[in-house]
Amino acid sequence: MTMSNQRPITLLICALGGEGGGVLAQWLVDAATRAGYAAQSTSIPGVAQRTGATTYYLEVFPQPQAVLGGRRPVFGLVPVPGALDALVCSELLEAARQVTLGLPDAARNGAGMTMSNQGPITLLICALGGEGGGVLAQWLVDAATRAG
Repeated sequence: MTMSNQRPITLLICALGGEGGGVLAQWLVDAATRAGYAAQSTSIPGVAQRTGATTYYLEVFPQPQAVLGGRRPVFGLVPVPGALDALVCSELLEAARQVTLGLPDAARNGAGMTMSNQGPITLLICALGGEGGGVLAQWLVDAATRAG
C-alpha cells in the first residue's frame, strides 16, 4: 500500500479539566514518535458543562517514517464527522455529545464496541470497527513495545 492511498489513524480524547486527557494525548504522540511513526495532536479547550470537554485530536500515520522515503504525511487539525477510528471519553454525557455531533459513525466504520471502566473516573472507549480500529489497537501495542 502506498502513502497516497492510506489515511492516518484518528483518535479523539474527550476529558474534563484535571482528568489527564492532555497527558494521555502527549503520551500517545510520544510513543508514536519514539516508535518511528509520524504523529500530531491538537486540542480544543472546553468549558465543562457549557461547551463540553476539552478535546484532544490525534492522527498517526500507519507506516513508519523510515519506509516513507523522506515524505511526510499531511495531518488534519480537527476530527471529521464519521472518520474517527476511536473515541475516548471520560464520561457518558461527553460520549453522547460526540455521537450527536456525528463524529463516530458505525455505518461508515462497522459495528461499534463500548468498554467502560467503573473506577473513580468512568472511562468510556468507543473503538469503532473496520480496518482503522484494528490498526489503531495493533499500533498501540507495537508503539508501547518499541518505546519500552
